[in-house]
Amino acid sequence: MGLKEKVFAGQTKKFKRKASNLSIIKFAVARVKSSIIIWVLLGLSSALFIGTGLMLFLSSSTAESLIINFQYGVLIFNNIFLILFILLVVTKIFSQEFVNGTYLLILSKPYSRFSIFLLKLLSVWLMVFFFLGSNMLIAFLIGYLGEVITNNENYFNLYKNLILKLLIYSLLLSYFTISGTIFTSTFLNSQVVLIINVIFCSLFLIGGMPYSLIMNIGNNISLNFENVTQDYQVKNIKNVLLFHENVEKEKVKYPKISKAIYDFYMQKDLPTINLILANNDDNNSHTERLDNLYHQVFDLTKSQQLNKLTGTDVSAWKGTFNGQSISTIITANVTNGKDTNINVTVTNKFAFKTIEELDDNPYQQELKQLVNYYAQNFDWSTYYNLRLFYFNSLVTFDPNETYFNVYGSCDPEPTINDKGINTIDIFQTFYQQDNGGSLPYYVINDQTFKQKFKDFFQNPVLFVTQELEKNIIQKVYDYKIIQTQPVKITNNLKQYQSLSEKYSLISKVNIIEHWNQIWTSSLSYLPVGFAPLENSHIDFDNQKNLLMSYQNFPLKLTAANKIDLNYQSYLNIALIRNIYLYLAAGLIILSTIILQRKNIT
Repeated sequence: MGLKEKVFAGQTKKFKRKASNLSIIKFAVARVKSSIIIWVLLGLSSALFIGTGLMLFLSSSTAESLIINFQYGVLIFNNIFLILFILLVVTKIFSQEFVNGTYLLILSKPYSRFSIFLLKLLSVWLMVFFFLGSNMLIAFLIGYLGEVITNNENYFNLYKNLILKLLIYSLLLSYFTISGTIFTSTFLNSQVVLIINVIFCSLFLIGGMPYSLIMNIGNNISLNFENVTQDYQVKNIKNVLLFHENVEKEKVKYPKISKAIYDFYMQKDLPTINLILANNDDNNSHTERLDNLYHQVFDLTKSQQLNKLTGTDVSAWKGTFNGQSISTIITANVTNGKDTNINVTVTNKFAFKTIEELDDNPYQQELKQLVNYYAQNFDWSTYYNLRLFYFNSLVTFDPNETYFNVYGSCDPEPTINDKGINTIDIFQTFYQQDNGGSLPYYVINDQTFKQKFKDFFQNPVLFVTQELEKNIIQKVYDYKIIQTQPVKITNNLKQYQSLSEKYSLISKVNIIEHWNQIWTSSLSYLPVGFAPLENSHIDFDNQKNLLMSYQNFPLKLTAANKIDLNYQSYLNIALIRNIYLYLAAGLIILSTIILQRKNIT
């Protein structure tokens, strides 16, 4: 035989081998495609994504609720449709061929058992790719339709990210499920394999409910610290630790300004923080905070003055002058047939800029976003009223340029010239008088005077910044308590430690927990912010579905009985994920070895 003939013969053999390999794959795929149940599963899963996708866009009030509601689709798709699909495909391609002799028929051909196994494994993966690809394509198209209907690009971007994460997770779950199902099929009949998969599907549907129940019990246990009167629930302690971690990594809403405020107050000691939090720090403290943080760092302040603002027809004024009640002086003016007038000068060297004056400074831009958020959710008059007795923690006045004069009409000189004006008290009284209150402390019938005086203080930037600061200072205070004070050894502490140890043991062997957390730890969560008017409440669980299990950590004590600030999660998900990857590879290798020696009749 000549050289050309040998080359041609070799190419012919390669072509025939490829054709034979392809025929094995086609035969395996044809067996799957002929199953009505396979198509029913595909139809149901497609319907699931159509219904879920439209529901997410049409009924989710927030991006957080979209993330939560998406998990219901994940539970049903991965834990029912995907696992059952893989079971049926493996049964068709492997188990049934062991029973009806088809596998033996193929063995009678000039193929190695290893080649046959790889080709059939490839057939399984082709069907899984088809199943996942079809569903993810439908999910994407429904998401695009949802964006067109709702005109919500943010939802669509978030939805696309979730679909991509779901595809990656589904491939990982498929890898393990295929390996495990093929392995069990090599020595168990298809009915037993079906029962095993159904059991796992049922357990997966339970999802994170055991986690949620145990965490709910543990999180509501109260612990006590030395030298502290208030109790701290476990969930609140964890919340403080999580805030510390997230704010330092700038993973909270308005990250730059929040981190700057947090770092500034973390440098102060606990007694100082306590005074500031209670709004009992003095004017020097106010000035230091405003100058070093809000002026030098944020460039958020300016000089502002009410210069001799004059008001007429005063009938009552709180306070004394030279030991005499000011209201007594006003009464004397009335007796003498004179009206009482007043002029006020108020100077604030660290007044806050208005929202129109904010520039491209990143701190100011974040603050502008926060103010706009409040504007969308509150009427400013209502908000001012709710924060009326807190805002002054960020207000200070120049004592040499803040005073008032009281004088009777036609008097050449004022009866009173006093620097003891309580500007905050006057503003609060005026505001309450104009919003349903009837406080008699400062009564003046000059509405123009009252309005200009109120306008000097009514700045949304000031009020919103003060609430943000107060929320953050509360977290600083709580963190310093946790950091410095030992935990009292009580029955509650022992109960929590016992519950935590039991959960830690269970979670290490609970395969359902593992896969739940492999999924939930892969998600990119939205930054979390403080809830308005809720006293430093920030919810790090606001994107969690109660049917899922999430990364969590136990509170452990150091040798000094203090909370260990270097906390670790119950489960090392990266390690667990790698273990399952290696385990799946090991099961495939074992399946190959078993089939190499299996007596197939």
